Amino acid sequence: GPSANVVMSSSGETFRQIRNGPLSTYSPWYLAFMIGAVGLFFIISGGGEKLGNESGKRVPRWSRFDIVLHWYVAILFLALAVTGLSLLFGRAVLIPIMGPEGFAAWAYAAKNIHNYGGAFFVIGVVLMILAWTRYNIPNAVDVKWLLKGGAFGKHLPAGRMNGGEKAWFWVNVGAGLIVCATGIMMIWPQFFENRELFQINLIVHAIVAILWLGASFGHMYMATLGAPGSMDAMTKGHVAKEWAEVHHDLWYEEVKDQEFDAEDAKPSSAPEPKGSPSAA
Repeated sequence: GPSANVVMSSSGETFRQIRNGPLSTYSPWYLAFMIGAVGLFFIISGGGEKLGNESGKRVPRWSRFDIVLHWYVAILFLALAVTGLSLLFGRAVLIPIMGPEGFAAWAYAAKNIHNYGGAFFVIGVVLMILAWTRYNIPNAVDVKWLLKGGAFGKHLPAGRMNGGEKAWFWVNVGAGLIVCATGIMMIWPQFFENRELFQINLIVHAIVAILWLGASFGHMYMATLGAPGSMDAMTKGHVAKEWAEVHHDLWYEEVKDQEFDAEDAKPSSAPEPKGSPSAA
């Protein structure tokens, strides 16, 4: 390749300075800050309002396909995060704990998990974009939701997806495409025979992935403690009528004719968005 006769590269030294300098220094602080911010928000707010299901009515929200796709992407995301951080910071963090031989064995396994898992992750990201873009087109309702503080516990009008959920979806799309594209170019470097490009890809891949991981802590919080009852949507496929009325009132008006008794609860096909303000 073009760099076959290069003995020492100034770009390689620059790469090492970035990796061992700002990237290694600020990444742990950023992740710790995001965890701390989520924890502090929970302490101050006390978490989201716990809504009961006194009516005994449920509303279908996501299909089996959507549920499987969500957890497919989520599990791979976490596996890639653990292995990626291990490969990036393992020498400094894990060798003192595992020893050189233990870390070498783990690094070998982590590299294979990351590379092969990454290929399957690309499939998940593409399917996610194809399946869910139609639910996440921004509209005026979403802008009002964001500007009036919907992300901070206020119950504001919202369609099938609120402004915060749509913002998170587009973060996933942007970060996912960047991470997948740079990852592909690093897994098959023979098609991109340029050492500087490889090093740039690695830095961009790491920075975007770490920023994405930190942002995901907010999503995890909102899906559990931040809005109790939300997890039902991605585990059971349906939610309590009361939850739908409070968190997604405009969407509830569209699908309330699909209510069913809790005793009959089972995952069912997600209702299609209809031509209303929440789906416009």
